Amino acid sequence: MNRKRLGFGMMRLPIINGDNQNVDFEKACALVDAFLEKGCSYFDSSYVYHGGKSEEITRKTVVERHPRDQFTIATKLPLWAIASENDVIELFRKQLANCGVEYFDYYLLHNLDGHIYDVSMKPNKVFETAFELKKAGKIRNLGFSYHDCPEELDRILSEHPEVDFV
Repeated sequence: MNRKRLGFGMMRLPIINGDNQNVDFEKACALVDAFLEKGCSYFDSSYVYHGGKSEEITRKTVVERHPRDQFTIATKLPLWAIASENDVIELFRKQLANCGVEYFDYYLLHNLDGHIYDVSMKPNKVFETAFELKKAGKIRNLGFSYHDCPEELDRILSEHPEVDFV
C-alpha cells in the first residue's frame, strides 16, 4: 500500500468532556506522530472543523512540532462566508496565520455547487483571486470540493480548466 496517498483528517480528533472545540492535545499529538512515523504526510484541515479550531490545532500538533518538509497541509476556503472580493484575501491570510504556515500545499474552495458558483464565486472573483495567490506561491495546488450534478461540474471545469484537482 502506498501510504503517501493517505490523508489525516483534522476533523474528528479526540475531545475532552464532549466539547468539540476542546481537543485532547496529548492524544492528538500522539496520533499525528504515529501517522508521520508510518510514512504518511498529508493533513486535511478546514476553517470550520472542530468549531473553527481545526486550523489552530493543526498548527499546534503538526506545524509547531515537525519540520515543514515532513508534511503537507490542506485547508478549505468556506465559500459560504464570501460576501465580497476582499473576504477571500482576508480569510486566506487568517487561515495562513491559523495554521502557522507561509503557504498551503493544497487549498480547496469548499463545498462548491452551481448556485454558489453563480451567486458568490463569480461576482467576487474567487477563482481569480485564488489563482493570483497560487501564482504568488501561497498555494501549491488549487482545487475544490464539489457537491452538485455532472453538468454543473462540466460547466465550472470548462470555465476553469486550470484547477489542479477536484
